[in-house]
Amino acid sequence: MPPKRSKVAATDNNANNTINSIFKTSKRSLVAYSDSKLNSRPQISNQNLTPIQIYQEAKSLFRRSSMLTQSTGRNTERTIIHDFLSKHALVDKPGSLYISGNPGTGKTLLVSEICEKLKRDCGEKGRKEACKRRKMNKREIEIITMNCMTVGNAKDVYDKLAREVGGCENEEDAVKYLQKVFVNRDGNVTFIVVLDEIDTLLTKDQDVLYQLFEWPTLHNSRLTLIGIANALNLTDRFLPRLKAKGCLPQLLNFNPYTVTEIIAILNHRLSILQTTVQQSLQPLIDSRAIELCARKVAASNGDLRKALDVCRQAIELAEKEYMKGESRSENRADIERIVRVNLEHMNKVTMATSGSSNVMKIRQLTLHQQLLLCTLFIMSKQKKGYITYGKFQDKYISHCRNKDLYSPVTQTEFHDLTGMLETVGLIGITYGKVKRSRKILLNVHESEILAAIKDNEKVMLWME
Repeated sequence: MPPKRSKVAATDNNANNTINSIFKTSKRSLVAYSDSKLNSRPQISNQNLTPIQIYQEAKSLFRRSSMLTQSTGRNTERTIIHDFLSKHALVDKPGSLYISGNPGTGKTLLVSEICEKLKRDCGEKGRKEACKRRKMNKREIEIITMNCMTVGNAKDVYDKLAREVGGCENEEDAVKYLQKVFVNRDGNVTFIVVLDEIDTLLTKDQDVLYQLFEWPTLHNSRLTLIGIANALNLTDRFLPRLKAKGCLPQLLNFNPYTVTEIIAILNHRLSILQTTVQQSLQPLIDSRAIELCARKVAASNGDLRKALDVCRQAIELAEKEYMKGESRSENRADIERIVRVNLEHMNKVTMATSGSSNVMKIRQLTLHQQLLLCTLFIMSKQKKGYITYGKFQDKYISHCRNKDLYSPVTQTEFHDLTGMLETVGLIGITYGKVKRSRKILLNVHESEILAAIKDNEKVMLWME
């Protein structure tokens, strides 16, 4: 994904007013702010929705990639970022902020949301007054966001940043150019650079990270840096010289989500579905089932992505039950007969993800989840070196086409299904900058897979 950049306006006189308007929602309730986003999201006509469409819409809302709303909660973290930008970027006193936290704690989502809101709130005014500000020598703010996993090696980050600010692509010239742009007494632009997965820039000598964190501390600097990573101790462990140089960034750690926060987030996604369908209908997921999911995930690691996966799988169980039932109908008039997710559905999924045997986990998978697992099983038996994510996907698609029994799922669905297999612990996906190059590991024994599918004619036929 290429870096994103946007210019917005701020003056010393109205900086605090601007930043306060940007973050004026930080004191609101957990879900109030994000209600305004419903209007911008394409919605299906209530009168044309069938039960099958409701399930599809619900599963879409609970995808990991479905970042439809404001990061519910996180008011403390939002306030800290608010104060950081107030003291640095918007009053011409650059600095750096390092944000850490376990995967699935909302770090990237919250920072992205803050940047997007900054662009929306200031963008139009900035464009209208751009010429006027230049004449008055007032500051502009330019926001650049980049996921560091998209760079081939650590030093490539210089090239990408240089291209974003209109500079050269040569590595040595790029560093000099960035130094000139970021550290410029006469510059009228303040840069906010957000580097996600910044720990991927770790090198033997750490020159790249030292340089990035040093720029905001130099005299006449125009750079405010926000780095995001999972490691809590990155600056202490890998960058000890920062403290000696007085370049240590402000630190902000995101704790795992609590039960209350997870419930609020899941309920908000359900409220979007209610708005799409019909508010008079009961929620698709029972409140007790939501609480069970939240408590299980919070007790595990507080990873919101796991909670979304669990809810999505529970919705699939309810959909299966509806499809098998005598009440199945494609008519909008029969929407009241839809099978809702109850405690039993949710308990089955949480047991499969946290406590039951591998054989039971495999039996409870959907058809294509089982096909994906069997594809990995076939590849592991062939022993042709390690299996990459890309080879795995290609093998699954070719096997589906060769057997001509089932159509392969879409790429988005493939990512969702592999994520769910990883969630329940049946496969492992190693860390890597390029997704197709990541290694896929099979975490179950051959005998467990065969024992789980031996009575499943559909899967056994596909395996022949």
